Amino acid sequence: MLAVFCVPLVGVAQRLSAPGDDLFDLTTTLFHAFWLFGWSLGVLLLAAVFVALIGAREVVTVTPAGLVLRFEILRLGVESEFPAARVVDLRVTEGTAEGGDAWRGPHLVFEYLGIPMHCGSGLGAEGATALLEALRTRLPAAVPSGSADRALGAAALATALAEAASPTDAVTVPARTPPGWLAPSTVALVAANLVPLVGVVLLGWRILDVLLLYWAESAVVGAFNVLKLAVVARWGALAAAPFFVAHYGAFMSIHLLFVFALFGDDHSAAIPLATVGASFVALWPALLALVVSHGVSFVSNFLGRAEHARLSTRDLMRAPYARVAVMQVTIILGGMLAMAAGSAVPALVLLVVLKLAVDLHAHRRQHAAV
Repeated sequence: MLAVFCVPLVGVAQRLSAPGDDLFDLTTTLFHAFWLFGWSLGVLLLAAVFVALIGAREVVTVTPAGLVLRFEILRLGVESEFPAARVVDLRVTEGTAEGGDAWRGPHLVFEYLGIPMHCGSGLGAEGATALLEALRTRLPAAVPSGSADRALGAAALATALAEAASPTDAVTVPARTPPGWLAPSTVALVAANLVPLVGVVLLGWRILDVLLLYWAESAVVGAFNVLKLAVVARWGALAAAPFFVAHYGAFMSIHLLFVFALFGDDHSAAIPLATVGASFVALWPALLALVVSHGVSFVSNFLGRAEHARLSTRDLMRAPYARVAVMQVTIILGGMLAMAAGSAVPALVLLVVLKLAVDLHAHRRQHAAV
């Protein structure tokens, strides 16, 4: 099976060559490279699952503080600790297809702050029962199954939650209100979006220059999303971040091709790479301002307002697409209007102002929603 999944890698790798001397060749190479990167990750994941099925194991350890679950492969792994007072309703259960744990068969499960935690597989009914009794002997605080015991378990869980929410150890989570108009992230966003106005009014920027800048901003959004994944997913980011880079990078490659094809001087993607590079070099002050703006938002909102505590890896994997889609539709429609008006300065100024308004609305809505 692993060899079958490797076959497409060979075919696509053979298509990779030097980027060529025009934008179309570069975009094609980048798209193939990102596709190859993402597929390679899938093959590696499949190989990791294969190795896990052969050499992985779960280790349950009882300590004076509570229960420790460790998942390891070849002695390397990760572990989670569960305080004894919060291990509720330790019991044997049969895996089900609906629960996604049918592969485990009879195994152990307990409730931790209302979340079922599963451990063990291939134990058999007798083995699971024997392990349960051994753990109950060494972990008397764990509440066994049964109607009366479940009621006791619910009371213990309520007590644990109350302790977790006590003022002595509570984590202060900022209210879900949008950043103020004078908040650092809002001021930085407005300032960064006003820089293109200088380019349009004083430096003679064309519609292509403005759209290239906004394309580059989408790339900046993706880069900061990788940092967010590192904060939220932690070790899980080692898998999530590369997958995100693969599909988002392919998306951005095709997007760049369409920008030049639709708004370039000759409406063609066969543009010399030297011309493409020169276009981005001329935009560096405005691009730097956008990087600073998103950096300020990352520090003041994502970290400072504890947004990372309310977001999941799944949220972050799809979040950039929603923002980029709305922004790019607005920009493309505005760009078409500007072209219809002969790319006059007033039309480009209107485009920049429209993009600023959409950005402000999305900024306040996004940071009030999490």
